[in-house]
Amino acid sequence: MRTEVPVAIAVISGFIILIAHFFNIAPIQAAATHLQDWGILIAAFAIVVSAANLLMVHIGRLSNQREEAWKKVNSVIVIGLFLATAVTGVIGRDHHVFNWLYDRIMLPLGVTFVSMNMFYLVTAAFRAFRAQSLEASLLLGAGIIVLLGNAPVVEAFVPWFSKAATWVMGAPNMAAQRGLMIGAAIGAVQTGLRVICGLDRSYL
Repeated sequence: MRTEVPVAIAVISGFIILIAHFFNIAPIQAAATHLQDWGILIAAFAIVVSAANLLMVHIGRLSNQREEAWKKVNSVIVIGLFLATAVTGVIGRDHHVFNWLYDRIMLPLGVTFVSMNMFYLVTAAFRAFRAQSLEASLLLGAGIIVLLGNAPVVEAFVPWFSKAATWVMGAPNMAAQRGLMIGAAIGAVQTGLRVICGLDRSYL
């Protein structure tokens, strides 16, 4: 009974959404709209639960006597910023404290994470650009063309590099991206059909 009811709900909901997408049947459309609204409400409730879990984890860390001091300091900072953002966000998104937290903390942290990822991207590109095979050589050549084609100095002296980089990004790169998108779409359809048919029960 613990598994049959959730599977039945998922199968029925999936069939209703699927039928409403392809057929304009008023009762099915209304049911699909209600199901989508329920999905939004469940997602919002999940956010509340995750926020409560975040607070419980860090409060538990503060009450743990064996926890290291620097971890407790981090927990205090997390709890303080979370409460400040939540309270000012409820008051209004135009609140000066909310905007200050976003502009002075969230945006610099985002830029910091992207900057840190650049080091991993550079090392990954260095490993990938080793011309040890034909595919790696093609990747290396395309990377050099795109890199030089976007450099203003090279574009000023060798204009055809920019045209070559545009062609690489517009033809083979776009073809590969479309192939990946088609593959991802087919995988999503397959996963959805497995859920609708009751074969995939990973959500239990």
